[in-house]
Amino acid sequence: MGSRVSTLCDVLNPQQFQIVILLTLGLDSFQIADLLDISTPTVYRSLSDSLECAACATPEGLAVRLLFEWESRLYGNKVDKELAKLQTAAITLLQGIESANTAGALVEPTAPRITKWLM
Repeated sequence: MGSRVSTLCDVLNPQQFQIVILLTLGLDSFQIADLLDISTPTVYRSLSDSLECAACATPEGLAVRLLFEWESRLYGNKVDKELAKLQTAAITLLQGIESANTAGALVEPTAPRITKWLM
């Protein structure tokens, strides 16, 4: 009998998994905190806990592991579901920024480094 390998999705809680996805997409801790409507210290704590749970030494290691597991199709459609949730949160955040913008200037969003996830 073969044994199943534990993925990041298995060892991290949902918030930690979302933070690792956003980190992998190139967001910094302040952007992640804004998007998830949590504090920056919460992002740092969650990232630190994620490193420990995943036995990774660096945030880059988490990102590499996430990409490897995703490219190896170990998540099924789990990442797609998480990206859909995060996209909804991003739209809500951007709509709030737009409505608060009294000058009428538009903010150009920057393209994530991993654009194939969003295609």
